[in-house]
Amino acid sequence: MQIKIDLKILIFVLIFFLTNQLKIYILLMIFACIHELAHLIMGLILGFKPTIFEIKPIGFSVSFNNPIEDYNKKILKSNVLELKKNFIYLCGPIVNLLLAVVILYLNIYENLKIELIYINLILAFVNMIPIYPLDGGRILKSTICILKGLKKSYIYTEKISTITFILLLFSSSLLILYVQNLGLVFIIFYLIVLKVKESKRIEQKLKLYNMIEG
Repeated sequence: MQIKIDLKILIFVLIFFLTNQLKIYILLMIFACIHELAHLIMGLILGFKPTIFEIKPIGFSVSFNNPIEDYNKKILKSNVLELKKNFIYLCGPIVNLLLAVVILYLNIYENLKIELIYINLILAFVNMIPIYPLDGGRILKSTICILKGLKKSYIYTEKISTITFILLLFSSSLLILYVQNLGLVFIIFYLIVLKVKESKRIEQKLKLYNMIEG
C-alpha cells in the first residue's frame, strides 16, 4: 500500500498554530485517522485491497481495488460491490459516534471530554453530509447506483452534492462572520477546492459515458 502526504498540511499546521488552535487540529487529525482506519479495516474484512493511504490537510483517505469477482453478482440493477462499499463508508462515522459515547463515560477532565466528544460528533456529522467525496456523498452514489445504474448515480449525486454544498457554503459563511475564525475559513476554502476537483472528475466520466453511448 502506497502512502501519500499532501504537503499543504504544513500550511494548515502553521495557520492553526498562529490562531492558537493547534491542539484542536491535532486532536481532529488523530480521530480522523481512527475514522479512516475503520474504513481500512472494514475494507480488508470485505476482501478489498488497499492501494493508497493519503494524509490530507483535513483528514485522511484510503483507496481500494475492487474485488473483481463481485462485478457480475446482480442485486436489483447493480451489484454486491456497491453494498460492500456502503458498509465501508458507514464504518468511519459509526466509529466516531461510538467513540463519543465511550468518551462520555471516561473519567477525564471535563473540558477535554467535551472537546473529544465534540470532535467525534463533528467528524461523524460532516462525513455524512451528502457531498461527494465525503462518506455521505459516496453512500448516496452507491445507493443510486444500485437503484438507477452507474451513469445516473454520477448525474444525481453531482446535482445533490452541488445543492447541498451551496447551502453548506452559505451557512458556513454566516458562521465565519459570527466566530471570525481564520482556521475555519481555510477549512471551507479547502472543501471548495475539493468539491470543484471532484465535479471536474465526474464531468469527465460523464463525457466518457456519452461518447460510449453515442
